[in-house]
Amino acid sequence: MPPWNAHGMPIRRLFFLHMLLFLVLILLGVVAVLSLSSWLRSASDTVILLSKEKDHLAQNTQKRVGEISAQAVSLSKELSASLERRLDEYRLSMSDLSGKPDVLTKILDGEINRLLFSLEKIKSSGVFIVLDATVNPDIEGAATSRAGLYIRNIDQGFMDRNADQLFLRGPTQIAIAEGFTLQSRWALEFDVQGQPFWECIRNVHEENPELPLSRLYYWYFSEDFPGLSENTGVCSVPLLGGDGRFLGVCGFETGARRFARDNAIDTHSIPNPTGLFFTFSAPDEKIFYPGKALLTGNAIQVCGTLMQHALTIEEDFHGLKIFSCEGNSACVGLWSNITLYPADSPFADQRFATAIVAPKKNFDSIVTASRLRLVLIGVILLCIGVALSLYLSDRCEKPFKELLKALQSGDMSAKSHIHEIDDLLEFMRSQLDDPRTPGNSVQEAALSNEINGERGSGDSTEDLLESFIANTRKLSRAEADVFNLYLEGYTAQEITGILSLSINTIKTHNRRIFAKLNVASRKELLAWVQVLTASGRSLDDARQKQFDKIRSIVKSV
Repeated sequence: MPPWNAHGMPIRRLFFLHMLLFLVLILLGVVAVLSLSSWLRSASDTVILLSKEKDHLAQNTQKRVGEISAQAVSLSKELSASLERRLDEYRLSMSDLSGKPDVLTKILDGEINRLLFSLEKIKSSGVFIVLDATVNPDIEGAATSRAGLYIRNIDQGFMDRNADQLFLRGPTQIAIAEGFTLQSRWALEFDVQGQPFWECIRNVHEENPELPLSRLYYWYFSEDFPGLSENTGVCSVPLLGGDGRFLGVCGFETGARRFARDNAIDTHSIPNPTGLFFTFSAPDEKIFYPGKALLTGNAIQVCGTLMQHALTIEEDFHGLKIFSCEGNSACVGLWSNITLYPADSPFADQRFATAIVAPKKNFDSIVTASRLRLVLIGVILLCIGVALSLYLSDRCEKPFKELLKALQSGDMSAKSHIHEIDDLLEFMRSQLDDPRTPGNSVQEAALSNEINGERGSGDSTEDLLESFIANTRKLSRAEADVFNLYLEGYTAQEITGILSLSINTIKTHNRRIFAKLNVASRKELLAWVQVLTASGRSLDDARQKQFDKIRSIVKSV
């Protein structure tokens, strides 16, 4: 099979194709390797960003929870001491306050400034106090009704003493005196039936009366904290007398809107953040309840109807967890447990977690975008490679073109400045005096036979010799000078020095001499001289005299 370049191809195109093929093979290899890992790396990059943001939000949440817990315990101690002093002033116990609305109002009014100061200090959504007493023990439902105060910031922002605040629980006299806003959600007392902020705290205190307040604070999530219409994280602490008597509870609550403001997601560092949200809740094993959690970000867009369903945390999905709803992979994200209680707290076994979650389709779009970027990079690299191949092929072709142009113009001393090519040219120049052509093989063979005393089967050597002698008469004077020096055995390079001619001129004479004498090389020419000498023949008188003259000049040089 003939080679693919058998019909000839410009060296530039050939080199360009070689370079392009090499480049394409490299790119294909790179793309093949990257295609196997690009999905994982794209996911990994996103996971790293999500993980950093989740860790930041989780640390912020844990710090915030710790601050609220500590402030709630401090508030409980202050309120407990103050309540005991006031009870001593009235010479009453907490159980004696039931049925005494005037005394209850005075006691609660005396604590309003302390509650507002604590709310301003901790910058939470609301503050509350619930006493173990009721205004009227004789009415229906009095067994689960407890007097207290619940004050909440309207704007969910930082506390402003002059701003309007919601007065959700407590005597109206206090609300009017303090200028609080009363709305339809207001009620005189708390209904504590089934409320964890009351029942859990009281039961645990009764079971562990020796535990200090710092071990009795309790966190939980509520969908219906008294008077509210949003999810709330509640921290409740018991009010205890000096003898350990249960006086009631107090604490703070953080609403969903306040939580979202305090935990804004850094959407600038996370690609395609649409639908991303962060949640803080108490999971049941590996189940999240978005409807009972504090959320930030675009939680509504993400969850939608999922707000009413549990999200089950399943196996890893390329570095992320799958949050499925009723068997469907709805979201992917990361989650981690956080610690709300000391190890010796009676609530230490309760699990709280934070999670940063995005719809699975959004994560898939991130991967798709990364793949498109990879393809774009490949196209750019290919274009750069083509341009580079064109440039390199032009650079490699240029020396050959310049060399060929110089040779065509007659500059036989031209160089390509490429070692291999220049070496080849030098070799060819050295052999230019001794070229070989297949067409003179018969004549050379005849000469060789004549020299060796043999006879060939073609034209007789005598006839060839006569023809050679006749051809010498066709030489011009300049050609005869060169011819005579060849007869003396000089090379073309040596003749240039003797006759003061350029090598190109000598080579021009060579071509004409060889053509007129019908010889193919200097070797063949010298062979004819040898035959002339062996046969005793000589040139004509004019040529012989010229030959002798040139010989004498050469010998004198």
